[in-house]
Amino acid sequence: MNYCPYTDQDLEYSKVNSEHIIPLSLGGVNGLEIPVCKKFNSYAGSNIDAKIGQELVVQSKITQLKVKGHSGKIPAMYYKNAHDAKSGLPLQVRITKDEGIELRAPYVPDGVAHPKGEEIKFSTTSDLDIWLKYVAKIALSAGYFTYGELFRNNVNTTELRTIMTKSHDELIVHEPKIMAHAHYLYLEEFEEVKIYKQICKMIGDYSCIGIVHSNNHITIFTGILGVYIGMIRVEANTKEFPNEGKYSWGHFMSAVNGKLCRTSYYSVIQVLNEQKN
Repeated sequence: MNYCPYTDQDLEYSKVNSEHIIPLSLGGVNGLEIPVCKKFNSYAGSNIDAKIGQELVVQSKITQLKVKGHSGKIPAMYYKNAHDAKSGLPLQVRITKDEGIELRAPYVPDGVAHPKGEEIKFSTTSDLDIWLKYVAKIALSAGYFTYGELFRNNVNTTELRTIMTKSHDELIVHEPKIMAHAHYLYLEEFEEVKIYKQICKMIGDYSCIGIVHSNNHITIFTGILGVYIGMIRVEANTKEFPNEGKYSWGHFMSAVNGKLCRTSYYSVIQVLNEQKN
């Protein structure tokens, strides 16, 4: 039997497959994996991992760094709702690191000059639901990967699963306690958020996960290719959690040059302070 933290079930081997905790397409590495429910893994891949990868700030880093997923394809940014600023004609835009900007005008009326795309207009939106769901997903998988049964038995993982399955508006209305624990991108008034952002910036263009624990709660933060995504704090009894060596003050994992690097949160804070000084 294999425990799946996403579904909170012990499942037969035939019903699980391997989940990259940080997807390869988001800067993950082999070795940072756990077995999870096949069905939920497919759902999360399409509805959480893929969507966070489409967020503009993340997508631009993926394209800039030419991060390849399982497909091995060179990443590109696509805008199908762009317009030529001068003519107003619709444009389809493709951007890659090596080839730059490619333009296609799907429809040009007779007698109208083909748009040059000297100035392009397009709109984009950001889905805060996805940012929060991605952090909750990372918290569940990375927490269990790091602490195993201690995480399963001593952390209020129900909150994390609720965040993964409900919308932001539903959480605000029906789960105010959970929302009080969930802090993400824009809440810089929290000093700890400033620290987590500094850590994500410090490690450069790599993806990371940090786990920090105190006596009655555990906090998980994550970054994608140097972009801070968010943090979530949940209630936990961490008295039996290891708190020395690579687990002093918590644990930190990063995917650097195709390798999984693991160290203590205490060590990361030391390096951060040294850089400040």
